[in-house]
Amino acid sequence: MISKDKKTKNIIVNHLKALILFIAFSLPQYMLAQVFWADSVLDYSSRFSPTLSSEKEILGKPNSLPQGGDLATAWKPSLQNEGYQHIRVRFPKIVNALQIFVAESYNPGSIISIELLDDNFNTITTIQETPEVCEKPTRIYNKYFQDTIKGVRYARLLLSTESVPGYNSIDAIGLSEDKMLYLTQIEEAKGKFLEEPQNLGANINTTASDRFPVISADNNTLYFCRTGDTNNYGSYYLTDIYVSRKGANGEFMPAQNIGKPLNNGYSNFVTTAMPDGNTLILGTSYYHDSISAKGISVSRRKQGNWSSPKNIRIEGIGHTGDYNEYFMTADGMYLLLAVDRIDSYGKNDIYVASRINDTLFSKPINLGPQLNTAEHEAYPFLAPDGRSLYFCSSGYPGFGETDIYLSRRIGDGWDQWSEPLNLGPKINTNKFEGNISIPASGEYAYFVSSVYGYGQEDIFKVKLPSEFRPAPIMLVSGYVTDQETGKPVEAEIIYEDIYSGEMLGTAYSNFQTGEYSISLPAGKRYSFSARSEKYYGIQENIDLTTIASFDSVIRNLSLAPIKEDYAIRLNNIFFEFGKWELLPESKTELIQLARYLKNRNIRIRIEGHTDNIGTSRNNLILSTKRAEAVYDFLVEAGIPRNSLSSKGYGESNPLRRGNSEEDNKMNRRVEFRVIKGMDNP
Repeated sequence: MISKDKKTKNIIVNHLKALILFIAFSLPQYMLAQVFWADSVLDYSSRFSPTLSSEKEILGKPNSLPQGGDLATAWKPSLQNEGYQHIRVRFPKIVNALQIFVAESYNPGSIISIELLDDNFNTITTIQETPEVCEKPTRIYNKYFQDTIKGVRYARLLLSTESVPGYNSIDAIGLSEDKMLYLTQIEEAKGKFLEEPQNLGANINTTASDRFPVISADNNTLYFCRTGDTNNYGSYYLTDIYVSRKGANGEFMPAQNIGKPLNNGYSNFVTTAMPDGNTLILGTSYYHDSISAKGISVSRRKQGNWSSPKNIRIEGIGHTGDYNEYFMTADGMYLLLAVDRIDSYGKNDIYVASRINDTLFSKPINLGPQLNTAEHEAYPFLAPDGRSLYFCSSGYPGFGETDIYLSRRIGDGWDQWSEPLNLGPKINTNKFEGNISIPASGEYAYFVSSVYGYGQEDIFKVKLPSEFRPAPIMLVSGYVTDQETGKPVEAEIIYEDIYSGEMLGTAYSNFQTGEYSISLPAGKRYSFSARSEKYYGIQENIDLTTIASFDSVIRNLSLAPIKEDYAIRLNNIFFEFGKWELLPESKTELIQLARYLKNRNIRIRIEGHTDNIGTSRNNLILSTKRAEAVYDFLVEAGIPRNSLSSKGYGESNPLRRGNSEEDNKMNRRVEFRVIKGMDNP
């Protein structure tokens, strides 16, 4: 039984701890000490390895604290339990020091002396300490000076490794010219969660391990993997893919094993559900029914089932370490990889590889030290905006073993990123959090946590503050059909910048229904169409230069059969009112048509039509000139003149007989008509 005095003492201690935590997270920046952290290493006695716990990890502010531990993001001498180890560092400026800080992130207490030197390497003063084992696993060593130590440019730290058993890690060393308090800080993203994370419940989570959630773009289908379920195809310790769809009540129904061919006797998991709803990227390579291996593959929905996975090859991938994660961007143009390669900054780093074709990607490029640390970076998720990167790391100040962070891509390259920010204690606990996945709306995040659940790891959902959400996108969906028969067609969807013609992304329609979906980031005007053999894809366009929030729209796509005397509308041909000069945004459609004609033995007539505004004579001239403008473009693009002709019809062949603006818009058009069939249709 605890005495009343001891109870009172415990209450006071707990209140003091709470007060310290409150100060740590609420004290204004201007009340904290300004610290000049060491920015270069001059010499050192040893290092654990060139990449893990190397001498460079002592530079800059602490990145292993406050959580601490035996992390690769702090300098660790190669020897333990014997002799002395030293490191000499330089500060970014000459400092008139009133205090010194040493971040001891693992096995603290081995400091025996700190020598402070001037710009000419003359010793100003030496701080002597008695090494001893500390009760705490980490600490910030802090020494106040009664009088200012003027002109400090260098410091030499000496450790007695035999005094504190095990490896001794130093995260940072810094000087301050004031006597204010310094607290290690976690750089949190600014934003306030209005709701607590919600466990997805018994329909998803079990007493086993449920992890790696992948949510569909429309937020209606959840894929994840499960270990330790008797329904799994593999052993108890291997993972199978499970899937759950929302019911009429908006809640996820009981998850089902997705079955063969995606699950076999190996570990299987989904890394990406593409926005089209018809493509899954899988985190293993498949060779036959019962054998898989480390790698990545793709499966598409065929006749109601998933196709046998097709392996994706990455050029020059080489050795990738024991644990790999992959993510395909929403546009299908890039792969993000969390792998351990020879050029990694430490353990697993995040890389990017560019699409060459459906099953081949380029040699991976490291995303750089703005993101990657000497520790593990894992589970990358790039939102459909192409800018917002969510990932896991144990290499930044955090709340637990592995936390979730957010960084924004700067510019159009892959080497410039904003400082990664922790998503905060609502998501990140003192245990493992990771595997984040976000639908196209950006409203919710699905993630895995190893605390407060049904089993070892559970899947949670949380509503994201606006500050944590990706930039807005437009979710465009619909059906791909044969323009003549109305039947669904399996096709590739291509979307492009309407001005430059640059291909920005791909998707695929459903084999049975023709359904498709694409995620288009705000800020551009797009052209998009379906592509399939024996058809010409009717282009559509959408202007997203002014959207300020997520939205969705239905836009069905048509594929026109190529047959004699069949008119095919060119939707993305643009003119100013009453003029016939082609506008720049017409280029994408015309280049597509030119490419199509170059590969086929076909003769076409370009036909121009107008509305009934103005005189019939002027409309006939206008339609003729517009048809000739398209004819001239195609000739300049290399199409033989004897394969082309042009004709204007004025207002004589309207599609609609009304006089509304919508009627006039439909009647103003340029078409092409096949007047000689293909030799090999």
